[in-house]
Amino acid sequence: MKGKDFIIYTELNGVETPICYATDCVFDFQYSTRRIVDPTTRWRKFLADDISYTIQVPGVVVFRANINWVQLKKWADAGAEVKWRASAYAVGGYSLSGSMLITSLNFTSQMRDVIKFDMSATGTGMQEDVFQPIPADVFLADASMDRLFGCPDPYPVSLFWYNSDGTAPGALMGIAYNADDVISVFNAYAENQYFQLTGYTSGCDFSLLAEWDAPFVPSVIFASSTPDMGLWTGQSNEGVSPNLDNNDLISPGYA
Repeated sequence: MKGKDFIIYTELNGVETPICYATDCVFDFQYSTRRIVDPTTRWRKFLADDISYTIQVPGVVVFRANINWVQLKKWADAGAEVKWRASAYAVGGYSLSGSMLITSLNFTSQMRDVIKFDMSATGTGMQEDVFQPIPADVFLADASMDRLFGCPDPYPVSLFWYNSDGTAPGALMGIAYNADDVISVFNAYAENQYFQLTGYTSGCDFSLLAEWDAPFVPSVIFASSTPDMGLWTGQSNEGVSPNLDNNDLISPGYA
């Protein structure tokens, strides 16, 4: 997961807002132990004890930003408990959340450089891990990931699964005669473990949910016009034809 996508948010007036111009985000979780005595052995034994964590966020001071040095200092001066969430996704995916107390603020101004800050905080109360599906908008596309010719009504179409990183078509899934068929074929495909189509806004545009741990989040559904496929005899370079003279093939979509 790219660090550039990871954003830490705090709650301001009930709205989640990024800590603006933060350049880093460090979580340090500490799991303490308690020593216990076992009279039957000389080996030390321990039980799990308290859990604590700290957060460190360095950044650049920009006074016009919503969550900036001034707002952070106001919270620190007031000893306010601040709600936070951190994730690589604006919606869905894996995120961490909790509440924190700011324990340290550092304000640095070097000649000919931007003004920088460094915030340290300690978590208070339980930190939670949240796992949610990742929403995405997808559309019917050809092998080049361009919108399928004939949209919004290119039917019938042949649907294809993805290669390992989702950037090229893989195995044939089946044939769809309308948008409802696309959803049925896609969701029922045996290799599909992470994705679900939930609806459509046009004959080529669909809403998708990807599991939080999916290997990739699709941007398209690979498809091709059904007449591009012909019925095969099982022999090399031989197809079922309605006409022996015109090099035509019988298609699953058209005779």
